[in-house]
Amino acid sequence: MPNEFLSRFFLVLIGVAQFSVYAKPDQRIKAKLDRLFSSQSASKGSWGCSISHIPTREIIYSFNQDKPYIPASNQKIVTLAAALLKLGKFYRSNTQFVADGPVINGILQGNLIIKGFGAIYFTGRYPHDLSIEERNFKLTRQIKKFVRKLHNAGIREIGGNIIIDWSEWTNMSKNHHYPAAAPVLFNENTVDIGVHNQSISTCPNPAIGFRIIEYKGKRKQKRGDKNQYQDIILINKKMTSNDYWRIEQSPALLFYYKQIKHQFETNGIPVHCHPQKTASKQRVKYNIFELNSLSLGELAEYTGLYSDNLRAEIIFLNLGYILSGKANYDTASKAVTSILSEFAPTIGNISAVDGSGLSRNNQITPLQLVKILNLMTEQPQKDSFIRCLPIAGKSGTLKKRFLKRKVKGLLIGKTGTLNGVTALSGYLLEHNKPKYSFSFINNGNMNQRNAWALLEKTGDILDVLINVKE
Repeated sequence: MPNEFLSRFFLVLIGVAQFSVYAKPDQRIKAKLDRLFSSQSASKGSWGCSISHIPTREIIYSFNQDKPYIPASNQKIVTLAAALLKLGKFYRSNTQFVADGPVINGILQGNLIIKGFGAIYFTGRYPHDLSIEERNFKLTRQIKKFVRKLHNAGIREIGGNIIIDWSEWTNMSKNHHYPAAAPVLFNENTVDIGVHNQSISTCPNPAIGFRIIEYKGKRKQKRGDKNQYQDIILINKKMTSNDYWRIEQSPALLFYYKQIKHQFETNGIPVHCHPQKTASKQRVKYNIFELNSLSLGELAEYTGLYSDNLRAEIIFLNLGYILSGKANYDTASKAVTSILSEFAPTIGNISAVDGSGLSRNNQITPLQLVKILNLMTEQPQKDSFIRCLPIAGKSGTLKKRFLKRKVKGLLIGKTGTLNGVTALSGYLLEHNKPKYSFSFINNGNMNQRNAWALLEKTGDILDVLINVKE
């Protein structure tokens, strides 16, 4: 009898122990997250949260998950998902080079027309850790390859001018939302500036379209006063620094024209700018060649890892062009919502005003972000999408986050930051595969440090999920 009693007693103990190990994930984290979101540190602004178990699609924890929030750069999750779903990682836009006259004895007897379709070809911007010298070397190789294409077409000189034509791609005369996201791009309409040993170096070199001025202020680099046709950058030469600046004041098409003309002449192809007897519209045109953009997969990876606003806007606008025939913010918005509705009919209404998340008119719920994240785990493009997300404590915008947390290396996600907006959405990995999706968004907390401190605390709570047996 005593032996039978002891046997039953130990069976009960084993059952209790098994329950603690095999407990449902929500039982392990709900109390902790409830306490966190009801704490004083979470009282500033409004928090929304949704956490999903990917294999079952079960929402294991939620807090204001159906409330629309401004997502900041979490909007890039929406943009990249829509683009990869519709176009695939191998999609490339292009820039077309057209002549409106014959080539005689190496001289183009007419104009060189450059038709822009939002393609990024000339760029030394990535990988992120390249030096200025390495960026210029990469850009120079691309230019040399381009010049060889002109030579192969028999062109050694341009008798007429260079004409930039964007009319087929967009009906926007200027991108007022993000001026650098234009039909034609040279180094992504950006200057990278490095200061070392009180010496300033730039990519491209020279920094056409930018005016760089030395100053003695407290900041290493900063944007100067607005100028009608130039972007002024102030540099403190006594402080080592590396930064980048996009055109805002310089007209994008004029910026590209000056860059290309300079590269032609530097590489022995003079542009004579002789006036033509007949207008270009009346002249017979023929295609010379095309320059293909980086693939969508290549563009998307760094867009997500380093929250690249320009690339996000270009991808967004190209979706508008592909689906509607014109690239603008109205067609792009309709394209994104249409694509997501096609692939995820239950997603509901999303306000996708831009591609980068800079607009405060973007609206999305944490649950909708989780649904998009879940959707991407079952698509052929899932690996390309996952590569877009920084790894906690290791890469991209999360390289310096979660350094002392248990989820370092196990959490991947997209950060989002605007004034009064903090967001983090992504996956928890188990055996290098997404097991849980999550979205945390705060609107209204003007103290970014406070908001991120709370997000860091969620890391230790979410870590419990990785150790739950199913």
